Amino acid sequence: MQLPARIDTGRGSRLLHCILDNFSESGVRIALAVDAKLPREFELVLTASGEVRRRCRTLWRDGIELGVQWLPDRPEDAAAIVELNS
Repeated sequence: MQLPARIDTGRGSRLLHCILDNFSESGVRIALAVDAKLPREFELVLTASGEVRRRCRTLWRDGIELGVQWLPDRPEDAAAIVELNS
C-alpha cells in the first residue's frame, strides 16, 4: 500500500512531498517526489491537517528512495498530547 505524506525537516522550509511504502513496526520506505537534501532525523507529516506526525531517522538512501526507522516521541511531544487530552 502506498500513501502520500510530507517531510518536515524542521528548518522552517517548505514541506517535501513523498510516497510511503513497505510499512513495518520499525519503519517505512519513502520515495521523494524530488531529490532533496534531508537531515538524518525529520518528521513525516501523515495527514493533510498536519496533526499526525512521526519522527524518524534515515537508515539508508539510494537516490530519491530511503528507508527510515521510527523514533519515539520526544518527551515534550508526549506532554503536549496529555495536556490536550486533559
